[in-house]
Amino acid sequence: MMLRSIFTLMVAATVATVVSGASITLGQQKFFRSWAVACDNALTCEAINLPPENEQDDALAVVIRKGYRPGDALSVSISGFETTNDRYHLKVDGRETDSGPLAPFQREILLADKEALKIVRALARGNRFVLLDGAGTRLGSGSLAGSAAALKYIDAIQNRIGSKDALAGGGRKSTKPAWLPLPVVKAIRIGTTAPIPGTPELIDLIEKSPCRDERFGVTEDSAYSLGRSSGNARAMVLISCGSGAYNMSHAPYVGTQNASGKWFFEPAKFDYATEPADGPKLLVNASWDPQKQQLDSFSKARGVGDCGNAESYIWDGTMFRLTSAIGMDECRGSLNWLTLWRADVELLDR
Repeated sequence: MMLRSIFTLMVAATVATVVSGASITLGQQKFFRSWAVACDNALTCEAINLPPENEQDDALAVVIRKGYRPGDALSVSISGFETTNDRYHLKVDGRETDSGPLAPFQREILLADKEALKIVRALARGNRFVLLDGAGTRLGSGSLAGSAAALKYIDAIQNRIGSKDALAGGGRKSTKPAWLPLPVVKAIRIGTTAPIPGTPELIDLIEKSPCRDERFGVTEDSAYSLGRSSGNARAMVLISCGSGAYNMSHAPYVGTQNASGKWFFEPAKFDYATEPADGPKLLVNASWDPQKQQLDSFSKARGVGDCGNAESYIWDGTMFRLTSAIGMDECRGSLNWLTLWRADVELLDR
């Protein structure tokens, strides 16, 4: 009953978010000993192994990914090794589970569908896996503590428990999950670039912003054209708003130039609001891609980059709308982060 309730609540919340567009709820991260798992807004789920602190040097990275819709492929990725040998052998608790060819200098094994399902079920039953090359040289290993719980969580979210394609062990049940489309973000193309604010306008904005007292050390301010609206030039301005180890914060503003050439600024609007109601949203290690109209934020909790969060937004003509979000709350050596939100983008000409 508990697993059925998890599935029902997850689907209801996701459908409400996709249909209304009124709110965005990121997928919830779950941790089961040496494994992390999360499902995004389309109920595509990922399970990632987390190496124990005393096994970082020998650790391999495993990512299991399964879509929610019928026919969505199951995939298993194993990476973090180097070898010039032309074969691999995957063993779970000493028993060979899979083997296959390796191309020269190949650093990832990617398996799908039935072959992937066989391996995933073996991982769910085991305690430890080891990868060897064709000569028997050890390429790395990993703990399977918590793998069964992580995969059962995915089965519960996707309503696959007891089914023929359940990840943690199958049955005879047939499942027909509902169609959960990704939200579509429609954005107006910026088109021809327009003038951007100059140094005097930026200085004036900085002096009037809450960031004025947060600027120390290296500061980097920038302005980018957002084209025109009703004939008036618009621009995005990123002003430095504090920095720390590994991270630099910026506050994004949108400026509009009136007919007399004067610029007026306001905090940029976002459909996924994590900022105080009375201040600008802070982006960490922000970057802007004018071709995609994409604004990225990437915050890492420690220098190696094995935990933190990252989001991508697209400028739709009036505001920045979330198109992807990933994260990893546990600092355990994994450079793979969990997918928490996705959206399709449709760029429209005016």
